[in-house]
Amino acid sequence: SSSPRAGNIKCGQYDFPITRIRVSAGYEDIELRFLRFRLNGTASTDSIFKYSLTESGNLVGEGVFSSVFDDRGKKVSEYRTASTTLAQQLVIPKDGQKIITVNAHLTRDNPITPCEVGKTIAIDYDAYFEAVGLASGTRIPISTHNSRRTSTNRHTLTK
Repeated sequence: SSSPRAGNIKCGQYDFPITRIRVSAGYEDIELRFLRFRLNGTASTDSIFKYSLTESGNLVGEGVFSSVFDDRGKKVSEYRTASTTLAQQLVIPKDGQKIITVNAHLTRDNPITPCEVGKTIAIDYDAYFEAVGLASGTRIPISTHNSRRTSTNRHTLTK
């Protein structure tokens, strides 16, 4: 698969392929069920509206990085990790692999969440996925041993 190169990304850009992850199966077919991601870079969670996960062009899940606000509407913290339970079955065949693309959906420049020009943004997998063996029914935590990022680059936000 081709890697998205580091470079500029416009605020408001939708469906930008920011990360690709390769997941492999060994002894049996597995159904991937759960993935966890981390927002990296200098941009805040306000810069990204959501992320979506696709495999071979098919939408398999979505997630958001969120913030916590006080009763006056002031941001007090950010959640830079997000978990996604897949909305569509994704089976990785025995001795096979699938590539999952993480697409960023960036917030448009506006008075409430202005574009953070010059800040960087990346979405990395957080080294924890979960799957179930289809023949055995065994819950399989997937670690970095059978999943690996095929590309992650930090992109600079522009208007």
